[in-house]
Amino acid sequence: MKALEIKGNSLASQAFGEMPPEVVPMATRIFGSEAGRRVVTYLRRHPKLALTAADLAHSVNQPADLVTPALEELVDLGIVREELIVGLAFYRLAGDAEHLGLLDRFFTWYEACVRQVRDLQTLLGVGT
Repeated sequence: MKALEIKGNSLASQAFGEMPPEVVPMATRIFGSEAGRRVVTYLRRHPKLALTAADLAHSVNQPADLVTPALEELVDLGIVREELIVGLAFYRLAGDAEHLGLLDRFFTWYEACVRQVRDLQTLLGVGT
């Protein structure tokens, strides 16, 4: 796969180039928002929870005005489901195998990248 150009950042392009190709579109949209990444990480850790946008914002320590559009993006991707209950919108991780499989492949890649960064920091003696 040809390495992606991500806003002129060759390091980011190389990292995404190592990602499974079917995950790239989802990952680039998730990484577009710190709030979105935190929400998806939180919901993945708590797959049975259904929370309002305000509750999620509090849970992931992000402003509600950033969490709301991130949730819209995640719903659009099919990763998160919106459920209206008594006029309130609740959000939960989608339960279908296709989207959960993509999400698992994304997090496998993401966690490997985080380990590599930590190993590099340890080796260089920075950020520890």
